[in-house]
Amino acid sequence: MIIPSSFTQLQDALSRHLATHPASVLSPTLPTLFSLLRNYTSNSADWSTFAHADAAKQYTRNLVCEVPGLFNLLLLVWTPGEQSPVHDHADSHCIMKILQGNLIEKRFAIPQHPGLEGPLHQTSCKNFKRDQVTYMSDSLGLHEISNPSPTEFAVSLHLYTPPNAALRGCHVYDQSSGEARHVLQGAYDSVVGVAAN
Repeated sequence: MIIPSSFTQLQDALSRHLATHPASVLSPTLPTLFSLLRNYTSNSADWSTFAHADAAKQYTRNLVCEVPGLFNLLLLVWTPGEQSPVHDHADSHCIMKILQGNLIEKRFAIPQHPGLEGPLHQTSCKNFKRDQVTYMSDSLGLHEISNPSPTEFAVSLHLYTPPNAALRGCHVYDQSSGEARHVLQGAYDSVVGVAAN
C-alpha cells in the first residue's frame, strides 16, 4: 500500500487507482481509496493553495482535480458555526477526510415518501477530527455536515466517484418536513487553486 507523503502524491495515487478501476466495479476497490486517504497526514502547507474561504457562505467548494465521468476531488472550507443542508449523494460514493478542525456528521434515513412522513429520522451523529476518514453513499442514507467551532474554519477533502452530483445535481431535504427538492451544484469557488471570478 502506498503511503502518500504529500498532497500531490495523494492526488496522483487516487487518480491512478481510479483510472484502472471503472466505477461499475468500484465497490471492491473502496478499501484501497479509503486507505490512501487515511494514510495521508494532513499538512496545510500541502493544500492551503486550494483552501479558498468565504465567511459569507456556509462553505466553499474548491475543485482540486477531476477526471470527467470518473471522479472529482473537492476541498471544502467550512465557515465557523455553519452546516450543509441534509442531502443525498446522487448514487455516487463519497469518501471524506478531515484536514483541519473537526466536523459533525448527522445521518438520516431516506424517506420512502418525502414530505409525507413528517420529520426526517436521525440515525447517527459522529464527530470527526483531523485526519479521520469516513464514507457515505445513498445506501447509508442522507447526511448533514457541520462545523461546530464558533471561531475556526474547518477543512475537509471529498472524493466523489462517479461525480454524479457535479453532472446532474442532488436532492436536499427539509429536516422538519422531510420534503425533498432537486438542486444543481453551483460553480466552484476555485478550480485547481485559482479563485473563481
